[in-house]
Amino acid sequence: MTCTLVPVFSLLLAGMLLVLVPGRRRWRRPLAAGIMVLTAAWLVSGWLEGTAGLPAAGFCRLLQLLVVLGGLGSLLLGEDDAVAPGREGLLLLAVAGACLVAQAGDLLSVAVALFACQLPLWAMAAASGERGREGALKALVLGMVALALAGAGAAIWLAKAGSIRLVDLQAFLQTGGYDPLGASGLALWLCGMATLLAAVPVHMWAVDFVEALPRGGAIFLIAGVMPAGVGALARVLLVGFGTVATPASGAPGWGEVLQVGGLVGLLLAGAVALGQQKLRRMFANLVAGQVGLVMVVLAAAGFLVASAPQLAERATGAVVFFLVIHVVTWMGLFLALQLVESGSDVCDISHLHGLAGQRPLLALVVGLALVCVAGMPPTAGFWARWLLLQALVDADLVTTAVVVALSLGLQLVMSLGLVTAMFRPGGAALPRKPATAGLLVVAWSVSLAMILVGLLPGRLVDLCLGTVSGLLGG
Repeated sequence: MTCTLVPVFSLLLAGMLLVLVPGRRRWRRPLAAGIMVLTAAWLVSGWLEGTAGLPAAGFCRLLQLLVVLGGLGSLLLGEDDAVAPGREGLLLLAVAGACLVAQAGDLLSVAVALFACQLPLWAMAAASGERGREGALKALVLGMVALALAGAGAAIWLAKAGSIRLVDLQAFLQTGGYDPLGASGLALWLCGMATLLAAVPVHMWAVDFVEALPRGGAIFLIAGVMPAGVGALARVLLVGFGTVATPASGAPGWGEVLQVGGLVGLLLAGAVALGQQKLRRMFANLVAGQVGLVMVVLAAAGFLVASAPQLAERATGAVVFFLVIHVVTWMGLFLALQLVESGSDVCDISHLHGLAGQRPLLALVVGLALVCVAGMPPTAGFWARWLLLQALVDADLVTTAVVVALSLGLQLVMSLGLVTAMFRPGGAALPRKPATAGLLVVAWSVSLAMILVGLLPGRLVDLCLGTVSGLLGG
């Protein structure tokens, strides 16, 4: 992939320094934050330059920018995590790994990088106590199974095409090299990636892992690893395998599989989230449903690649816009955990009671994030859902679009329930912790982003569309 490894190496070296060199936390956190701020500034300039004539580089740098912003938010919101020294270094290593996911340009390296970027998070969970070790073990088992599946699929394509690089696979498939064996290899790879991304939580182990992580690690898993993995999945399918989204030469295409699997994941995870009382488990299931939503739209983009490339690029741009808003939204949602979680790992809806009366401004930010994740105006989440639904209509998937629109009702009910909980008096409300500088920076940044993009979405939409312009051509 045409992109630079500068952010990967800089974050990797800084992370290793913070892990290996002992020191006081007083200077470790500013150093980690400074590295990520500088990297984010460098990626912003590179992204804007990469959108003109170098679509692959622009796409890569945007994904890396989202990863770094997710890492910075997790550092600021998880500053009171009670974990072993070296957490900042582990977080930087995870950010470097997620940047490598965006960098990857072949089937195997995408899966390996997505596996590797979660290793520091597993270590972070294991260092947080017995419950964390159990969650880390479950995640490790899932990750190894997923990597084995993805590796088997990549091996099949290596044997068939002689290469697993996306550009080589694209050229190979244009000559008609897709058959049932190739379809089985792609299916294995997709199963591995879906497991790594927790598209449908396998035996709820992925949800257990989110619950076991320290707050900062959980934020980065949702707001950093997920956008990088979904973006890499989109590029592999649409660039490498875009011509075989529909059935060809007697072999099944990946579009219908992704469409059905995504719908099942969206509805199932949404229903499970609605019945949860623990906030972390609710959030983890909701994220799994959002991955399913993106998979449905990727299927629509795949159907359009051959017949209407411009519409396919517009659908891909809608996915990119959704990922940008996803990072902002989930930082706002995790403000709720920052305000109510104590040293114990028990935090449910009842702990939100009284939050609106004690912290009205911060509760307003959490409420905005809840409305945004449900796709309601005037927040940015409305436009994210609107563009995704428009992509489904462009691909003549009207029935699917109706089902997706109705599924948003589950998220709206959940969001309104949490907003109502913040206004209920008494209950299990905990003593509120003081608002730190990092929390306030995140709170006002995400609230302004949700409102400004919701009122004036045009510029950001154009940037996202410009990022993918020409991407599907090579």
